[in-house]
Amino acid sequence: SLPGLFTAPAYSYGVSATLPGIGELIGAITEAELRVRPSQPLSLTLVWRAAGPAPERYTVFVHVLSPQGQLVGQSDSLPSQGARPTTGWRSGEYVLDSHVINFNETATLGEVQVQVGMYDARTMQRLRFADGSDAVTLPFTLKIEAD
Repeated sequence: SLPGLFTAPAYSYGVSATLPGIGELIGAITEAELRVRPSQPLSLTLVWRAAGPAPERYTVFVHVLSPQGQLVGQSDSLPSQGARPTTGWRSGEYVLDSHVINFNETATLGEVQVQVGMYDARTMQRLRFADGSDAVTLPFTLKIEAD
């Protein structure tokens, strides 16, 4: 098994969103620019602090939404492209969960938001954060610019 990371890594944006029994999304790491082109995938790393092993292998979703709420880009995968399933999380460790977000052809230019959460792929049921929501909006705005 991979050595656990028990020291908080540096991240660009702080988040504090707890998924009870699974862990807390504490931050996000992304390009400093926050300007993207529709043809260029965006790299984003989520930083989770694990509460311990989860009962299921939950899928993380990263959705890019237009101001109208339209899905213009996404990445859905097990944490770290499957390398760190939630069933193997250890209490107190930090999990670096990297995603590559591809934009779809409906991506419009302008400012968009990024929402993150987890779901059970068998039931498609989203997990609820401690505040009752089923997704957390990351604390930055991306700007999609013309290719």
